[in-house]
Amino acid sequence: MRTAVSGGYAARSRDGIHELLDIETARATADTLTTLHDDLTTGAGISEPAARRAIHAAAQTPAFVGSIRTHRQALDILSNPALTVYDNAHSFLMCVYNPDRALCQRIDTSDAPRLDRCRPTCANIARTDRHADDLAQHAQSLEKQADSEAVPGPLAERLAQRAAHLRGLGDQHNRDRLILQEPTL
Repeated sequence: MRTAVSGGYAARSRDGIHELLDIETARATADTLTTLHDDLTTGAGISEPAARRAIHAAAQTPAFVGSIRTHRQALDILSNPALTVYDNAHSFLMCVYNPDRALCQRIDTSDAPRLDRCRPTCANIARTDRHADDLAQHAQSLEKQADSEAVPGPLAERLAQRAAHLRGLGDQHNRDRLILQEPTL
């Protein structure tokens, strides 16, 4: 809280961390959309239910090219429902957030997705070639752990099953991905 006195009148207001969080969230959204736009224009693919909405959001990238410096600029981006795209590297996907379709918001509703509760069957997810590559790398790491003689049998089986599941997600992406154009060299 901050108290300001001017002309004999006093007022209290909140500023600081909330505005900073909005600016950083808007910058992360802009970075995600810029990267997606660049990837799609060079021939990368995208898949999953929200792929077309992600493509549409990435197409609007030139509208906010440049740095986001003010809280007002951040709010302009964050208040646009077409630009609500969040990268979730831990789940190997991105969320093209629509609260009406979000499986992460079944208990409470909010203006932002719960990235710690991503569900692979959600209609808001999209997966890029980068995510598919990360899936393959993580699956390879799990397989290496499963092959270790230091890992007990039941744990090795679970690791191998998880690796197979992740490889399946990557293979599904490769089968279903949309490509805007052929890569330019």
